[in-house]
Amino acid sequence: MFMASCLIWHASAHAAQPYSSYWFPKDLLNWSPETDKDAAFNKSGIPLASRYTGYQVNPNVTLNPKLVALSSMAEHTSGTPSQGSDQFNTYAFQYWQYADLLVDWAGSSGEGIIVPPSADATDAAHKNGVPILGTIFYPPTAYGGTINWVNDSLVQNPDGSFPFADKLIEVANYYGFDGWFINQETEGGNSATAAKMQQMLKYLQAKKPENMKFMWYDAMIGTGNVTWQGALNNNNKMFFQDNEKVSDSMFLDFRWRNSSSNLSNSNAMATGLGRSPYELYAGIDVEANGYSTAPRWNYIFPSGGTANTSLGLYRPDWAYKSSTGQADYYARENRFWVGPNGDPRRTVPGTTWPGIANYISDKTPVTSLPFVTNFNTGQGHLFAVNGEVLRSTDWNNRSLQDVMPTWRWIVDSTGIALKPDVDFSTAYYGGSSLKVSGDLSPANATTIKLYKTDLLVDSNTELGMTFKLADKGQTASHMQIGISFSDDPNQFVYLDAGEAPGGEWTTKSLPLSQYAGKRIAAIGLSFASDSVINGYAVNIGQLSVSDESGHPSQSLQPSAPVMENEFTGGIVADARLSWTRADTAAALYEIYRLKPDGTREFLGATPNDAYYVSQMKRIGKEMQTRLQIIGVDRNFKHGSPATVTLNWPEYPKPVADFTVSQRYAAPGQPVNLIDQSSETTESVSWDAPGGHVDNSSGQPVVTYDQEGTYTIKLTASNSSGEDVHTEQITVTWAVSGGMSNLALNKSATASSTCATTEAAKYAFDGNLKTKWCDNSSTLPHWVISDLGANYAITDFALSHAELGGEAVSMNTYDYQIQLSDDKVNWRNVVDVHGNTKGLTEHTIDMSEARYVRLWVTKPTSTTDNAARIYEFAIDGYSINPAFLSLNNASTAGEVMSLLGSPSSQDLHVDLTKMNLLSDDGKLAVAEAILRGKPANGYFSSSALQRVIDQEVAGLDHTAPVTKLTTLPTEPDGLNGWYVQPVELKLTASDELSGVVQTEYSVDGGETWLPYADPITLSEDAATIILYRSTDAAGNIETAQESLIQLDVTGPTVTSSINEGDVFTDSQTINPQIVVVDTGSGVDTSKTTITLDGERLQSGDKLARSGLTLDNHVLVVEASDNAGNAVTITVHFQTTASLDSLRALVDSFRADGSIDNGGIANSLMKKLEKGNLNSFVNEVSAQSGKHISEEAAEVLLRDANYLIQRND
Repeated sequence: MFMASCLIWHASAHAAQPYSSYWFPKDLLNWSPETDKDAAFNKSGIPLASRYTGYQVNPNVTLNPKLVALSSMAEHTSGTPSQGSDQFNTYAFQYWQYADLLVDWAGSSGEGIIVPPSADATDAAHKNGVPILGTIFYPPTAYGGTINWVNDSLVQNPDGSFPFADKLIEVANYYGFDGWFINQETEGGNSATAAKMQQMLKYLQAKKPENMKFMWYDAMIGTGNVTWQGALNNNNKMFFQDNEKVSDSMFLDFRWRNSSSNLSNSNAMATGLGRSPYELYAGIDVEANGYSTAPRWNYIFPSGGTANTSLGLYRPDWAYKSSTGQADYYARENRFWVGPNGDPRRTVPGTTWPGIANYISDKTPVTSLPFVTNFNTGQGHLFAVNGEVLRSTDWNNRSLQDVMPTWRWIVDSTGIALKPDVDFSTAYYGGSSLKVSGDLSPANATTIKLYKTDLLVDSNTELGMTFKLADKGQTASHMQIGISFSDDPNQFVYLDAGEAPGGEWTTKSLPLSQYAGKRIAAIGLSFASDSVINGYAVNIGQLSVSDESGHPSQSLQPSAPVMENEFTGGIVADARLSWTRADTAAALYEIYRLKPDGTREFLGATPNDAYYVSQMKRIGKEMQTRLQIIGVDRNFKHGSPATVTLNWPEYPKPVADFTVSQRYAAPGQPVNLIDQSSETTESVSWDAPGGHVDNSSGQPVVTYDQEGTYTIKLTASNSSGEDVHTEQITVTWAVSGGMSNLALNKSATASSTCATTEAAKYAFDGNLKTKWCDNSSTLPHWVISDLGANYAITDFALSHAELGGEAVSMNTYDYQIQLSDDKVNWRNVVDVHGNTKGLTEHTIDMSEARYVRLWVTKPTSTTDNAARIYEFAIDGYSINPAFLSLNNASTAGEVMSLLGSPSSQDLHVDLTKMNLLSDDGKLAVAEAILRGKPANGYFSSSALQRVIDQEVAGLDHTAPVTKLTTLPTEPDGLNGWYVQPVELKLTASDELSGVVQTEYSVDGGETWLPYADPITLSEDAATIILYRSTDAAGNIETAQESLIQLDVTGPTVTSSINEGDVFTDSQTINPQIVVVDTGSGVDTSKTTITLDGERLQSGDKLARSGLTLDNHVLVVEASDNAGNAVTITVHFQTTASLDSLRALVDSFRADGSIDNGGIANSLMKKLEKGNLNSFVNEVSAQSGKHISEEAAEVLLRDANYLIQRND
């Protein structure tokens, strides 16, 4: 095998993690792929696949409307790795078959407002045939937006060009995605702004490639104001069509739901403009409630008619963001897209959320050979190559996602069906496989439809499958592969998978030459057994249809591999790899590390020609590491590798390092020594003159008996040498207790904020998922913590943007930390310039202060003006006010006298609980104080308090008492139900040792949660809450329980008659009313139905003669058992026409109301000629003879109605 090897070494190599791009307008104007070190890693390597609609499994779908999904494919605007990461969790969307367009929703005023999709998101979309757009988000001013960003985007050159527009096209072309979603919601524009925006959009249409798309969001109107319309109308049509195409499509704001005419009028206007109404997408906001959202589906998809517009979904990534784990995510995603039955055939029309598959047709990218799927979702806990696990750590890279099954899931069985699922524990290639499992018997043969396809079979076509039977003792697969053809897609031909050794991967190839010339319409599986097999399971690792020969092209081998790398501590390296493609045969490239023992480790794969390898750890003291780059074709056949070599530096001697748990301590107080020496350390030794080091627990602890300043030395050694590190601690009675974060949840103020959710307090809440942000134009930015009193401050820790998942470039660059006693006079204690770290820690000499201020003079290393602090920890100690001398006390009684003396009041020691004890108990506490007397005879207030509290706790044998109160104090609904959210407050008391914990459970006591703040119940349910408390002595209260019944929503009422329905006299009107309440239940005694003021029952058929040809009002009033009431009002119309009269004549002839065929034919001829007067005369003459009186009454009424309308 030929091996290509090349090492290119760069003296100033830069191998940092590449991130997906994001910009503000001026930054974008300066962008170039030539100067952007990450640009090559942000390119998509997969072209947009073609798709095929074909036959439908759900009869409710219509083909014209499309679907766009506005989904956040990444957690943040910034800090998104270009090609995945070493984590499992990612939004690996898999229901592409229902999406016709995806917008990678992103952008924020504090990070960047122009955000292209990451390369892996684009690759996944393209593989599934879905175009993907980046986002341009001009945010409202309330969220940090500024009209300057809009104006920067609309700068026009004298030659008429728009530099910003040219850059948008350049970025999309270079990165390989399909266009942009433009969302202008910043206030402050005017009609000139709107006109210039329209001009730029027209410029984009003229300059862009044909397949590039620009979608406009319905926000700004022609006046320049931001006024969401919820429709295409005269206010916003200028951004859609103006004698020429202005944008390729428009996303209509959610307000369309306010009127039934918004979308029908939008349809008419689009048609009148010469555009398809399906280039309008009616938006539904599902970010908060997902499939619990209640859209007005009939406004988009009128019953019995064609769709008014296409469908837009805002944030369907809700399924991932709201989930508690992978299984929960898959369940939510399936219900969202397919409906509550988990079968795209069996959606539930008429319900709040029937499933997207009820409306939108599924499409398939499986239209050409070869088709190969490994059921790889683009993430995993392992990575296997041809069945061999070559990586055992978490990863994600959506570029590697396969085309997943079209139908999730279509499963049929006469009994309890086998269950298909994605299995992350077993894979043939990638991180997952398809698992089918359950009990198999003659009574439950199971068929599973997997893929819709459009594949032409020729004489060389083969159907391939690689599978593994779970039972090692089993050889019969009991499995067949099914294919159907386009001439009868529901009729499957099944090919037997045959036998295979259990527990091993087996590949079967089945020739399809006998079907040459046919087109495969679907692929599925069938399972059957003549005997009972409990616990049957099989993993399908690969499924393919191909014409390939099985021999990869030699040209798969890449050439000229280049590596840039950086070392950390001499034992960790990362690398940026790039290479030259030999030809287009390679579908992707795998990267491996060759280990010293001859094995290899899978590092990653990409369809691109550049890849970042993160954090390779040196194995032992190896001096070289070889990396291989191997091309893989579309049949997953491997070519010859290209090799690049990394040369490690000399094995480093250790770097000694340690920290102390606190740098100030009282005499006798233990201080932990935390060893942080480098990984190359082979042995350590401690030296602490004047102190006592105890390492018996494996965690070194030092204590000192006397006040003073002491030096501690750590020596770290290995075969290359040794290193020494020292720290000093001060032992003094001036501090009490241990060091703590003094600012945690204390009062805070700031110069400004980016949003209410990014206020000053979030820098001091102990949560790295929240932050303080200030992006105001005025510098410096500042945030102040009021500690509430003076403290002894010693340390600071600042968590910058990087620790919150944002870009390194956003870390606070220049700043000072200042102290004050009065919030007026400030003194600098820390001064930093040029910081690039995500976490900065600062130690100062002990300083007393109440106020601490962070003073930011340059927020970032770029032009970004936003300060971002995810946490500002201020560490220090309480200041000890006084000491108690026990030098003259030798008995418990003498101690009691000292505690009762006036001088002891300065100690601020709380004796309340001690005074509740009996005299013997008090003496026992005094004796404990005497036993704990320090060597120098002085007790600090904090140490004394600890001794008293510990001894009191030991004498406490009574459990606490917990009380539950509610707000509202009593159920505010009927029958003991609350009808608004309930706040539960737990209050516990314990006279002696004190309450240390109150906890509660809402699952019957299986899980107990610590109580801190009032609990709010807001979801409809009857909840039994258990609660209890524990005191410092360990006494646990017997759990108490309360039943809280909550129903905040009224019944859901649906009617088979919709608002605005029109019925003709030939139709039977049969109103079906369904009232559902999932909370307290429907109060049927209070449910009424009236039609034009008259009572009805659901399902009553309305006689043709019973309704006038006029407008009618149907009113349904319903209540639940909690007292929530709802009323729906439906207006509909009954009318007549010549066509409906003819239908009535046919109907009456058919049911015998007209008993003479000649008379019926005569009446039909009169109607065909429009001769209504003659019609009336003949009906009148035959009434009660050959035409029943009831039928004649209806015919005469409707004919006279038409005569009057024509007069």
